[in-house]
Amino acid sequence: MDGPRVIDVQTVRSVRARLAGGAISVLAHDEPSTRIEVSGITGRDLKIAIDGDQLLIDHPQLSWTDVQTSAKTIWNQPNVVVSVLVPAGVDVDVLGVSAEVLVAGISGRIDINTVGGEQFLDATRGELHLNSIGGEISVRGHAGTAVVKTASGDVTATGALVSFDGSTVSGATIVDVTSGAPSLIANRSVSGATTVRLPGGTHPSYQVSTVGSSVQLDGLHLEPLRGTTYRSEPTEGAVTDVRISTVTGRVSVLLSARTPRAGDAPPDFDERIDARIATRPVPDGDPARDSDSKTAAPASENAGDEPENDPTQPGGTA
Repeated sequence: MDGPRVIDVQTVRSVRARLAGGAISVLAHDEPSTRIEVSGITGRDLKIAIDGDQLLIDHPQLSWTDVQTSAKTIWNQPNVVVSVLVPAGVDVDVLGVSAEVLVAGISGRIDINTVGGEQFLDATRGELHLNSIGGEISVRGHAGTAVVKTASGDVTATGALVSFDGSTVSGATIVDVTSGAPSLIANRSVSGATTVRLPGGTHPSYQVSTVGSSVQLDGLHLEPLRGTTYRSEPTEGAVTDVRISTVTGRVSVLLSARTPRAGDAPPDFDERIDARIATRPVPDGDPARDSDSKTAAPASENAGDEPENDPTQPGGTA
């Protein structure tokens, strides 16, 4: 098809998306059903299918092992805009190349891997597993655990974080715990700065290692540690393990309930997330609708001309 499409299905418990360009948003809504809205398809067909209770969205003609160097991808760059409205408890698994990802209101496990695309998450709960090469990661109001890895993209994570485990090369990392006492805040970097804000009543236990950068641990200032590790004195009771390792990245840990957010947070952090939620892509006009309102029997929709089956992709045949 050559226009927008809206597809309604029932009983979706997980979403798995593989995109080679464009944008995808996965947003929680109050309905038990799931709605997929597709627009802006160029370059490649998009396959949408149901496998049991899993929703599959992908570019089936692309090999994900060499998508970055594929001649087809370079000559005919795929692009699609997809919006998925789902019950809050679904699991989400997204792989994107040059694709922007927005996830909001989801309480299931979230796995996002992107190459060159930004990630935005808002009001999520549970487990986050985020990986990015080159794109920024912005997490607002998350309640739960977060494992975040980037190369050059900056990371900002806020909310009632139970634990945070980060790793980056040159990207700056900001962790702002708004309530509670997390069990662990850990971050590793080469040159990226690390800024952490903890609630005033938190009892941190520090293990910090640097080579050429200074360290500020609330009221304690440390000169460059030259490869050694600073360990704070043991304390009784519940503590937050703070483990930070860097070569040349600046380290700052703040214990304060006064500042609204850790000092280095991007000034447009909230605005950028709000803008994407407000402009969630919805097909214009009066799109054709394909509804499966009674059962979740396996079904497939190809947005565009019928693609060739690819046995390496979901729904493909040998």
